[in-house]
Amino acid sequence: MHPPQEPSHQTHKPPKEILNSLFAFPPNRDTLGGTAYFIVRNEGNILIDCPAWNQNNQDFLESNGGVRWFFISHRGAIGKSAEIQKIFGCEILIQEQEAYLLPKLRVTAISEKLTIDSTSQVIWTPGHSPGSSCFITICPEEYCLVEDI
Repeated sequence: MHPPQEPSHQTHKPPKEILNSLFAFPPNRDTLGGTAYFIVRNEGNILIDCPAWNQNNQDFLESNGGVRWFFISHRGAIGKSAEIQKIFGCEILIQEQEAYLLPKLRVTAISEKLTIDSTSQVIWTPGHSPGSSCFITICPEEYCLVEDI
């Protein structure tokens, strides 16, 4: 499944590497200007929130090894998650109070905390929606990312 074709005059900015193996996508209109992030890791790549879904972003994700985990921080960041899961077969992580918004998708519903591995976890932090959550990852000597506070 390919993203919808867009007019040839429309150009898309590529994701930008902001730190070693951490990429930021340009703001996504489908998520009211939200920024998605992508972490490239040997243990499996993590997509944080939904980037604009176009051929450039799909090609970028494919060329970097695909998506193993797809964390959605709140209901406003769902975007085109169904299309992304269909292409990559990734596990969607979302807080249980937002999971009902993805009825036909395979999701891991998080109650209060989910540990992905020794460096990454999801914590329920209700905020601008009841199921808002934070993704926390620590990469030794490089960065700590806490998303959606």
